[in-house]
Order: sequence, then structure tokens, then C-alpha cells
Amino acid sequence: MKLKKTRIKKYITAILMLSPTIVFFILFVYYPIVWGFRLSFGEFNLLSGTFKFVGLENFKRVIRDPVVLSSLKNTVTFSAFTVILGTIISLLLAVCIESIPKYGGTYKFIYFIPVVSPMVTVAMVWLWLYEPRIGYLNYLLSLLRIPPKQWLHDPSLALISIAVMSMWKGLGFHIVIFSAGIKGISKEFYEAAQIDGANNWQLFRYITLPLLSPVIAFVFITSTIGAFQAFTQMNVMTKGGPVGATKTIVYAIYEYGFQFYRMSYASAIAVLLFIIIMILTLAQLKLFRE
Repeated sequence: MKLKKTRIKKYITAILMLSPTIVFFILFVYYPIVWGFRLSFGEFNLLSGTFKFVGLENFKRVIRDPVVLSSLKNTVTFSAFTVILGTIISLLLAVCIESIPKYGGTYKFIYFIPVVSPMVTVAMVWLWLYEPRIGYLNYLLSLLRIPPKQWLHDPSLALISIAVMSMWKGLGFHIVIFSAGIKGISKEFYEAAQIDGANNWQLFRYITLPLLSPVIAFVFITSTIGAFQAFTQMNVMTKGGPVGATKTIVYAIYEYGFQFYRMSYASAIAVLLFIIIMILTLAQLKLFRE
């Protein structure tokens, strides 16, 4: 008994000797990840705290679950819209802003305000903009004599409406990243090309775009990871509706884990999401490296 207590004290002392950052990551990042992987291979009773190993049964159910498959489809659609269109728009805006250095800082400040604003606050503001009766967007449509749209109540519009809001919120961060990359390109390249008669499109196509490829890869990869983890805006604006049109894979994890208390099943979906994000990240790294 004394030997056991001595070992426990040694373990506690060793942990305390580690830096607070390492302890934080072990307790709040790595340990939950390991515990989640463990839960995905069993059945965990939240009330009694008992755990029963079932192997790959949860994963077999997940790949046949229509809710999960529908959520994954919504997530892919949401990610494709926000990542591709968001990257293109932010790159073009960054190029335009860098072409007017006198007011560049002001524009970047304006675009960066939504980035530092909480997602819940931004979602509530856009919830009012999308309101069918008194929303500002439908008011603008009425001026053009266009019938009002059920932005968040129409299954065909809800996911795209949230994607537009999410893309708008992240533009400022990507603009700042692209602006930093553009400033890192030597002016000599542009001057030499202009002497040879290159126009603005050729400067962008053959100098800016190739030399920004590492920055584009960074923005593309981080945007994809963030899009696949989208949850807050769906929870605030639509609760996954209407009829599951905005239910993403993370929202499905939340439902199964914290509404239906199926922690092991939710963990299996989370592991599946981890694998998908890892495969996409490695594929994008290889693509941009080539």
C-alpha cells in the first residue's frame, strides 16, 4: 500500500514539473481525443458509467445511418461553397486592397471586424437580415418587386444562406493572410513583366497566383477544416432544419451525444469526421505541393 502511494506521488510530482501548457494539452486536448477513440469501440452508459466493448459495430451502423449520410452531404455542400467561393473572393479583394495602399489599412480593418465578432452575435444579426417579414434582404427585394424569400425556412435556400453568412464572416481573416503574401512578392517581378508589356491580368495570372500558392494552400486547408467543423451558426439560426437541410456532421454528433445520450455512437461519428478531415488535408497538401 505504501509503495502504491509512493508511485502515485511520483506521478503527481512529474506532472506538476511539466510546463502548464503541456499539462493543458494533455488534460483538455489529447486525453479527450484518446477517450473519444475508446468510446467509439464500445457502448457507454452515461448514467451508470459502465463501458462494454463492441468492436466495429458502431462504425457499421454509422456508414448505414441515413441521418449521418445526409449530414455528411450537407457538410460537403457547405464546405465546397464556403471554401472555394470564399477563397476566390478574399484573394480578389486582397489584390484590390493592395492596389490602393493609401486606404488598404482601413479596408482591412473594416473587413476584419466580423472575424473578431462572436459567431453567436453574427448569426443573430444575420437571423434578422434573413427574417421573412421584416428582414432587410426581403425589403431590398421588395424594392425590385421580387417576391420575398424564405431564406432559412426553405430547404433549398437554408444551407446556402448560412454558407453565405459564414463566408462573409471569414473574409477578413483570409484577406489579411493574402495581403501579407502579396506584400512578400518582390516588386522587381512586376516591374520586369511590365517592361515586357504584361497587362494586369497577366501580372496576376503569371506572377501573383503562382507565388501565392503556399498561402492559397494554407487558406484552403484551414478553411476546409473549419467548414467541416461548422456547428454554431446552424444551432443558432436553424437548429439543423428545416427538415434536416442544415444539419451538418458536427450537429449530428451533438444530437446523438447530448440529446439522445448515445455517447459511443457520437464518438464513432467523430472518429469518422477525423478520418475524413485527415484524408482531405493530406490530399490538398499533395495537390498544392505538385
